[in-house]
Amino acid sequence: MGLITGSLRPNDQKQDVDNTVPKNIRVYELARELGMENKEVLDLCEILGIGVKSHSSGIVEAQGDRVRRRAAKDGLIREVVPEPEPEP
Repeated sequence: MGLITGSLRPNDQKQDVDNTVPKNIRVYELARELGMENKEVLDLCEILGIGVKSHSSGIVEAQGDRVRRRAAKDGLIREVVPEPEPEP
């Protein structure tokens, strides 16, 4: 039997993994955040060369930042209006 030297615990191996995984955001979430329609965000993605197919497509955070900056530059960001709650 061979001896295993060192003390690698399972938690030691996972410490830096969370910092390297890019965060994704869905197109419809970004649209809601910006107060825009899904179609408007899809159009911006196309202009910026970000390949998305539908409102449920995911993009990485860096691409989301590009869309946010472009929407702000073009004056497309609107105040988010909460939907009224349905009456019983």
